[in-house]
Amino acid sequence: MTEVISVRFRGGCKTYYFDPRGVQVTAGEHVIVETAQGLEYAQCAEGNHEVPDEQVVEPFRPMIRIATDHDRRVLERNRAREKEAFDVCQKKILQHKLEMKLVRVECSFDGNKILFFFTADGRVDFRELVKDLASAFRARIELRQIGVRDEAKMLGGLGICGRPFCCAQFLDDFMPVSIKMAKTQSLSLNPTKISGTCGRLMCCLKYEQEAYLDLLRTTPKVNAVVSTPDGKVSKTVNVITPILESDVIVNICKMKTHSLAIMTGAAKNLFGVIPGIAKFEMHARFKKPEDFFSMVIDLDTALASGHELINICDGIVGMEGDGPSGGTPKPAGVLLMGRNPFCLDCVSARIMGLEGKVRLTELAASRGLCPEKESDAAVAGVRPEDVGCGYFALPDTALARKFRLIPPFLQPRPVIDKKICRGCGMCVKSCPQHTISMKNGKAGISHDRCIRCYCCQELCTFRAVKIKKSFIYRFTE
Repeated sequence: MTEVISVRFRGGCKTYYFDPRGVQVTAGEHVIVETAQGLEYAQCAEGNHEVPDEQVVEPFRPMIRIATDHDRRVLERNRAREKEAFDVCQKKILQHKLEMKLVRVECSFDGNKILFFFTADGRVDFRELVKDLASAFRARIELRQIGVRDEAKMLGGLGICGRPFCCAQFLDDFMPVSIKMAKTQSLSLNPTKISGTCGRLMCCLKYEQEAYLDLLRTTPKVNAVVSTPDGKVSKTVNVITPILESDVIVNICKMKTHSLAIMTGAAKNLFGVIPGIAKFEMHARFKKPEDFFSMVIDLDTALASGHELINICDGIVGMEGDGPSGGTPKPAGVLLMGRNPFCLDCVSARIMGLEGKVRLTELAASRGLCPEKESDAAVAGVRPEDVGCGYFALPDTALARKFRLIPPFLQPRPVIDKKICRGCGMCVKSCPQHTISMKNGKAGISHDRCIRCYCCQELCTFRAVKIKKSFIYRFTE
């Protein structure tokens, strides 16, 4: 075993081993180390620790000292020199009319070498530029051409996910990324959707690949089937393989309203054991809400008969209105837990002010799976009426769910807001009736075949799917 410290150089994520020579260094301290290019200023990423001898790359160079105030002043002078060098180089590039883009300038700690990083589409003859820079700074000049991925790593920024670039934050090295990875992860093959700011395929496609491959190994290619012999509308349901291999199911849901079910809680959340695309097939198979809710009850009772269910409802911050994706956060400040998902939903309905409005719990009560009145559900702890969060705002589809005889042509229908639609195609993939298509980069809905399942609204992360109500429906409200 060899004692080492791990250090990280400026703007890098990769760490290197150096010999501390018996000096105790803590993480976060700045040190002066010896490199092949001379002395360099670095930051300790991990203090003194031991690693196997085979992990140490020769030559094993030493740490010279912990950085002093003088070293920090030298670093500040070098940074000022880098800014000056950047400006001078930019002017010289324009004078020589070179087709290159200067990215960054780095000055060695001893000041004897200045390194200029640039990008260019092809080879660049910069010999005259090097001469001008050498005469201006009286130092060794090196120009290094880098790729667009290296440029993004050096400059940093925010990705489309809203987080800092992975390459600039934690990735040690760039890894090869292929379009096959995007296909494996069922992503849109639109280049603008799977490319990073650098214009290359996103790095996250690579390091998330193993998780997707593991999912594909556990999710059956040929549908696994769970039997529901006591089901009212469904005798068999396709579920993911881990469900069949488990004894306990921990079901964690959010307290929120839902366009189709009025409220989605523990019972509806268990619908998630059905594999991705099969969920949409179930919506197509059970077009009527009554049949769909009955299928969910059949599924839940089958799961409860073969597993121990632990249901948890997170109501610390719930969601009201046109949920789940288009709703508004609603603080309730409660956390519910129970073994019966239907009874848990009854308590949630009381807290949300939805007593007598949730058809799924009404159907479950008709089968004797929960009390007929939500108020009859036994509660240990704070009483629902003492929560005091106020009633949750109902989704725009609430009236149609209450009066189930309203004909389809009068029921609220989903429409696409063209100004908000990003053309991601998620609604096209999610529509069980295949009534949504893309035209001129925007989604459009054919309402004559729409079954009002509102899957498109549920899965649209941009909230581009709105609920449109007819004049008669609004008058009835």
